Amino acid sequence: MPSRASVVALAAAVTLSGCTDQAAKVERKFEIAKRRGASPEELCKIAREVAEAYLEAENERQYQFWDVSADVQCTSARLDPL
Repeated sequence: MPSRASVVALAAAVTLSGCTDQAAKVERKFEIAKRRGASPEELCKIAREVAEAYLEAENERQYQFWDVSADVQCTSARLDPL
């Protein structure tokens, strides 16, 4: 019978894996939108979603990258309104 600690560790790993998978999914959404010519406002919104997904996944490095990327996208959207 597995120990309680190993069960808790496994549950945590599965949960974090799901968060990372979600972040990667939203990141792919951003890349597709960018390739398809999404508006600056759309890219701003999706980049914020990516940053939030990495924050939820507790991936600080990717969160920082996407937080800055979102700032760039949102600044672009403000400077280039359609």
